[in-house]
Amino acid sequence: MGTLTPGATYVYEHHDGVTYACEQGADAAAARIIGWNYELAEPEVVDPRTPDGRPLIEHLRESQIWGEIHRMAQVDPAMKDLLDRVLLYYNLKKSNDR
Repeated sequence: MGTLTPGATYVYEHHDGVTYACEQGADAAAARIIGWNYELAEPEVVDPRTPDGRPLIEHLRESQIWGEIHRMAQVDPAMKDLLDRVLLYYNLKKSNDR
C-alpha cells in the first residue's frame, strides 16, 4: 500500500480525476493522492514508412527474409558461403564509398 497505514480505516474522495485517501478522523489536509483517472490520448498518426521512404511493411518483410537466410546459413554450407560473400562485398563497398 505504499505510505498508507496497514489496517487503518480510510475515507476516499474523488475530485477532478484524482482519488485521495485520508485516515478516518484525521484532518482532511492529511489526505494522500492514491490514484487518478488515466485516459488514453488519441494516438498520433505515424507515417508507416522507413527513413528511406519505403513502406514499413516492406522493411519488415525484408527483415523476416534476412532472418530466414541467416537461420538457413546455419545448416546449409552453400547458403553460408553465399551469405559470407554478400557480407564481404557489402563491407568492401561500404568502406570504399567513404
